[in-house]
Amino acid sequence: MAIANVNIGTSDTNIYTSAGDFMVATMIFCNTSSSTSANINIYLIPNGSAVGTATMIVNQLTVPPTETVFFDTERLVLAIGDSIVARSSAASTITCTISTVAI
Repeated sequence: MAIANVNIGTSDTNIYTSAGDFMVATMIFCNTSSSTSANINIYLIPNGSAVGTATMIVNQLTVPPTETVFFDTERLVLAIGDSIVARSSAASTITCTISTVAI
């Protein structure tokens, strides 16, 4: 199992790019601000595709100050070159922790 941490910016931020066949066990988005809400968009992008409405899996999810959102119920299976990208409405407020497992 591998764990990665990424600060989500206001432009497209790569969270993870698969180097083979991997399963995403969980993604955790934490709002580290004590006063600012942030909306996040998340994209699941097959190798060779791009960020857009066709690859969006979360649209404008509001994460209130000091709150954390877990995506751990459904597993995502990624092939080589597939990636997960996110964008936040507020700079320097959202961190993402992702846990992956080779399959």
